[in-house]
Amino acid sequence: MYIFGFATFFLWLTVYLSGFQLFNLEQVDESSKKIIYENTIFLLFLAIVIQLVYFTKNNIFLYNLNVQTKKEAEEEAEKRTVFLNTMSHEIRTTLNAINGLFLIF
Repeated sequence: MYIFGFATFFLWLTVYLSGFQLFNLEQVDESSKKIIYENTIFLLFLAIVIQLVYFTKNNIFLYNLNVQTKKEAEEEAEKRTVFLNTMSHEIRTTLNAINGLFLIF
C-alpha cells in the first residue's frame, strides 16, 4: 500500500519540478498533451482516493479492535473485583466464626 504513497509523491514532485509541463517534446501535439495531462491528474487523484480508503478502513479496524479490547479488559476487571469481594467476604466470615469460638472457650 505504501507504493501508492511513494508513486503519488514522485508523480506530484515530477509535475511540480517540471513546472506542470511534463512533456516538452515538440512532436507531441496539443490534443495528446491534454490527454496525457488529464490521465496523469486522474491517476494521481485515483491514487489519493485509494490511499484514503485504505487508511480509513485500517483506522476503523484498529478503532474497533481497541474498543473491543477495552471492553474485554473492563469485563475482566469487573470479574476480578467480584471474585475478590466474594473471597474477602468468605474469608472474613470464617475468621470471625473462629474468633467467636475462641472467645467462647
